[in-house]
This record gives sequence, C-alpha cells and structure tokens, in this order.
Amino acid sequence: MPVSQGSKYKELCLQDIKYAESISYETLRERHITKYRSFFDRVALELHGEDYSYLPTDQRIRRAGTGKPDNGLVVLVFDYARYLAICGSREGTQPMNLQGIWNHRIIAPWRCNYTLNINTQMNYWIMETCALPELHEPLLKMIKEDNHGNFR
Repeated sequence: MPVSQGSKYKELCLQDIKYAESISYETLRERHITKYRSFFDRVALELHGEDYSYLPTDQRIRRAGTGKPDNGLVVLVFDYARYLAICGSREGTQPMNLQGIWNHRIIAPWRCNYTLNINTQMNYWIMETCALPELHEPLLKMIKEDNHGNFR
C-alpha cells in the first residue's frame, strides 16, 4: 500500500510526467501505437452484416438497444476491450481493477479493492482468448505477493 508503507509513488509519478513532457506528442503517440499494435494485431474479429459505421457510436448503441443488429458495434466493443486490457495490464504495472490503475490506494474510499473474485476474473478473461498471455503478469505477481510486496 503506497500510502501506509511509505512508497514514493508521487515522486515516481512526477518523474514519469517530467520525462513524458520532454518528448513530443507525436513521438509519444507513435511509441504508444507501435507498442499496443504489437499486442492488438494478434487477433481480429470479423462479423459480417450491414455497415453502420457512418453513425456515431451513441446512436449505434441506442439502435442496438432496440434489438436492431449491428455486428460492427460488437467488433468495436471487442476491440475496445482488448485496447483497455493491453493498456491496463503491462509488465511492471499494477493489475487491473474495477476503478483503474491510476488509484494509489489498495482500498479506495469507493471500494475499488483488489479482490480475487469474479470482478478481477472478468478483467482478465480476454487475455488468453486474444493471445495476450503475458498481460497476466501484473495479476500473477500480485497474487504471489503478501501485503508488504514480498513474494510468498
């Protein structure tokens, strides 16, 4: 727990921000795209049907809510889930939880705890199906650690 155990999480975060500020937006964006594509391009989902990509996403969601099929929207949600998994669970980071990796507390005021129940399991279901096995690393590391960051 960074706060109660004296981790210098703020200093480390500020160092990362300072480093990021020293690099151009274009360079950061290109690095991000290159890195995430190395994971993302492993799998592709194709569902045929009428193309509604000309509609804004909110309209597509409302339309689908009325029972009208939009296979492209299904693919878009699938791809979005993969993107979040790729960006949210990388080697050397914290595992995904319900509220996000930006939370500095293990037990947040709104209870986005790291609990090894269905919530955590659902965050990681997509990994094997989408050929992303190495993205389990943060979760597996956390499971092996005790409350002080030491491996059992």
